[in-house]
Amino acid sequence: MVRHPQWVSNIVVVPKKIDKIRVYVDYRCLNKASSKDNFHLPHIDVPIDNVVRSLTYLFMDSFSRYNQIKMANKDKEKTIFVTLRGTFCFKVMSFKLKNIGTAYQRAIVTLFHDMMHKEIGIVQNTLRF
Repeated sequence: MVRHPQWVSNIVVVPKKIDKIRVYVDYRCLNKASSKDNFHLPHIDVPIDNVVRSLTYLFMDSFSRYNQIKMANKDKEKTIFVTLRGTFCFKVMSFKLKNIGTAYQRAIVTLFHDMMHKEIGIVQNTLRF
């Protein structure tokens, strides 16, 4: 439990078409203060060229990919946001955090490390065997 968090973000309500709204957590200040994760993201041409030569394909549904990566306990308090119903934090990675793309890429590379460049190639949401 965090009594006096260093980071507290507000929510932003954005109107959408057809009388709907979308709620975002405004992480602009946290993202400005966060250092960039320099984990290598592959240039898109290389994995696509490798996939073209394959005979078999497997498509992995990673629609909720960021929401499957758990936040480190020490970082949960940085995602605290305030609503009229209370103060909350994320237990999993939030889409609007600065380094979410590299965190996901690192998780996929770690998961498939033994197969990388042998029988598997990764193109965004596609695995090649």
